[in-house]
Order: sequence, then C-alpha cells, then structure tokens
Amino acid sequence: MTTVRAQAVPGAGAADASAAAARFDSLGDIARQMQIAHAAVACLGPDLKAHFATLAMVTAGYRARRDADGQYALHAAPCVICTVTHKWPASPPGQVPYGEALPERLLVRCGTPSSALDYAVPVDVQSLQWFGGVAAQRSNGILVETAGGPSNGAITCAIRVHAAQAREWYVMSALHVLTPVPPLNGQPAAGLGVTPLGQPDSVGTSTAYSGALRQGGISFDAQLAHIDKAWFNAAFSGAALGSCPPLGSRAELDLLAQRSQFIVLAPGNGIAHAAAPRAPILAQFCMYADGNLPIPYHVSSNGISFHANIYHAELIVLSAGKDAPVSEPGDSGSPVIGFSDGKAVFVGMLIAGPLPGSGSDLMMVLPAWQLLDIDNWSKLPAGTQKLAPAFSIP
Repeated sequence: MTTVRAQAVPGAGAADASAAAARFDSLGDIARQMQIAHAAVACLGPDLKAHFATLAMVTAGYRARRDADGQYALHAAPCVICTVTHKWPASPPGQVPYGEALPERLLVRCGTPSSALDYAVPVDVQSLQWFGGVAAQRSNGILVETAGGPSNGAITCAIRVHAAQAREWYVMSALHVLTPVPPLNGQPAAGLGVTPLGQPDSVGTSTAYSGALRQGGISFDAQLAHIDKAWFNAAFSGAALGSCPPLGSRAELDLLAQRSQFIVLAPGNGIAHAAAPRAPILAQFCMYADGNLPIPYHVSSNGISFHANIYHAELIVLSAGKDAPVSEPGDSGSPVIGFSDGKAVFVGMLIAGPLPGSGSDLMMVLPAWQLLDIDNWSKLPAGTQKLAPAFSIP
C-alpha cells in the first residue's frame, strides 16, 4: 500500500469543504480512508496541538459513540481522533469558549500535483478520561520474584535472535513483568527466576536484554528471558503463527482490522481460573495512541517505589466491547493475534488493560513492528540483525 501524504487546503469555501466531505465519505474503502486520516494527522496534527490548549493527542482511529445505555460503541468509520484533557459540556452553537471549538472535519489535499483531490476527514473528540481506567498489568502465566515482592504476567512468544555469528532463542514479555517494580531511568534486573504460576520450580531467568522505562521521555516496555524449551512448547501447544509475517506497519494493521477481530491469548493457569477455562478475549481495533498518552506504572528509583506516568511512542488501542471479557491484572505480556486468510498473525503484546471496577474495556498493545525493531531496544546480544517471533522452539 502506497503512503499517502497530505497538505493543507488554504482558502477553501463551504462548497469546497462539502464536496471534500462527500468525497471522503463515499470512498467505500476503510483502508484508504485510514490512510487519508493518518495523512491528515501528520499534516495538521502539530498545528492543532499548538492552537488548542486542551488538546492532548491527535491520532487516527474509529469513531466511538455512546449507545442507549451510555456505553461507548465503536463503528468502523475512520476519523481523526482528538483527545482532550476535558470536554466542554454540550451547549448551543456559539457558547463554547472562543478558540476552543475543534473543527468537525479536517480538510487536506492528497495525491500528486497533477491528480490531487481534497478530502474532509471527520473529527471525533474524546476525553483523556476515557483512558483513565487503564493501567499497566502484570500467566503462559509466570511469576517473577525479587526482594521487593513478586510480579506475575505472561510470556508473549519465543524470539529468535539473528546475530552475525549465531542464532539464539529467548522468550519475550513486558519489562514490568520480568522486572517487578522496574527501575525508572535504570537497567532492568537480570538473572531473576521465571516460575510458572502454580508450579514450584523455575523454568528460566530474565536477561539484561531489554528496553527501558524513562521519565520525561519515550519508554519501551519489553525484555527477553532464557526459558526451558519443553515448558515453553507445552505452554503454547495448540498455538501457531501462520506463514504470514508479523505486522510490519500501521498500513498492514489498517487492512487486517477490516476483516479480523483480535484475540488476546491471556493465560489460563492463574488461581482465579483454575476451576474453569477462561473465555476468549476478543477485541476490535479502536485507535492508535501516540507518545502523549500517560499510562500509570509501579516503578522504583533509589530504593523507593511509586507510581509514575509512562509514555510509549506508539500503541494500538483495542476495545473488547460491552459486557465482553477483558484482560485482568496478571495479563500483561499476553500475545495479541489476528487472522489473515485463516492464518494467525502476530499483532503485538498487551501491556495495559482495565483496572478492576473501572468499567473500561480498553486494552493497550505494543505493536509487533515496534517490538521487533532492534533500534527500540536499549540492549540486545552483540551483532543482532533481526528479531523473529514464534510460538514454538525447535
């Protein structure tokens, strides 16, 4: 899929804007509409954030509307999502404070100079409070213990590290799973035992190969561990990634989201689910989130633990939908997959989900293309050239 670039449209009149809106709405191609929405964000997002004091984030996604019960429901209608620190209450036109009324559509011109067309992309305004019920969660299910206490979470997948001289196997999970109460602006713990939930013996150890959680910067919540091959293959028996490569870009996700729900492979070996298997966690694409979305993490610094807001360069936001199963504390690290022509595709890693009692159905996923980009990792084995995910270790 080709990249769509946009430019602002100066001096457009009402008739031009109306025609551009009709042109966008009549495309009939969700992936194409998402391309144009991404282009509008790249072109006009910085100016919007500079102009509107309450605007925290400008991204592309699907429109959300409240249903008859007051719950948000997603519609597969691509738009630009403006996330604000607070919404002005509903009021007659002209009563919103001057300069604080966001536009209903963003007008952009896309295409080559000889064949450019104007499109007016719908704007959906959401409050930052919409994400307030989401926090980093910490089996698949594993337990990692330190002197400061235990942390439980999930193994995401096996990772084959392609280096110049060798190919080695590790497993991946969230950094805040493999390093309980991780250090802020510091190196995660290495050599910690990885124990399956409900079992007495360790099956692996954490490594120093990881990202980092940073204060005042962009974080990367991933870490590698050594693992017992037999345990891993048994834990992931029945799960297999198809011949499709992992998602490599937003454009690929935009296409996949049209025809596939997503499944969070949350662990079923926790105490709460010992008596009966868990229902599948099915979710649909909601939106993208950028580096302006705060997620509270339990971190440490100089021997003191506290909660801090952590920011990620890019996240996929999934919605489980009304009354559907959602992720729980202890599910961080769970792999997320979609399906293309019946074959499983690695989408990413769950790092945050609804707090109990919050009423939220949103789940935050680190995209596969971020997880497998070696430039995002603070430390990897010497000479690493490529990371490849798998659900079995030969």
